[in-house]
Amino acid sequence: MDARRQRESGEGGEQGPILTVEKFRQVVDKVTVTADQKIQGRVNLNTASETVLKAVLPDKTELAESILSYRNSDKAPFDDLGELLDVQGVDQATFRQICDLFCVRSGSFSGEFIGYLPDTQAYKELRVVLDRTGTSPRIAYWKVVR
Repeated sequence: MDARRQRESGEGGEQGPILTVEKFRQVVDKVTVTADQKIQGRVNLNTASETVLKAVLPDKTELAESILSYRNSDKAPFDDLGELLDVQGVDQATFRQICDLFCVRSGSFSGEFIGYLPDTQAYKELRVVLDRTGTSPRIAYWKVVR
């Protein structure tokens, strides 16, 4: 068996298994190749809208739809990034291409909030980003939209 096939199958030749797909799925959320404490810019597979998934995967529209189908099935939510390998259309090569784009947990959340007082017809609309990665949640950004 050539070295590439050994790596993909998890067989290490004379040394024994390197890392099986099953073991990889168990540890994929716990390893990284960066020393950064936070990795920003990843899209949460459990909460991303169809529009966001298709924007992140512009040449893989069918894959975005498969992710949504998986998420709407009884298998949801994604508990770890390794579950992406269970999505139709995601093989090991595809996983390698897209895994750095996604996560399954978030530390920041955004929302739009509207307040209206009928008696005075006072109206406010706010856009807010909450960050819960520290010791207590904090407002990372807010803006009065109207």
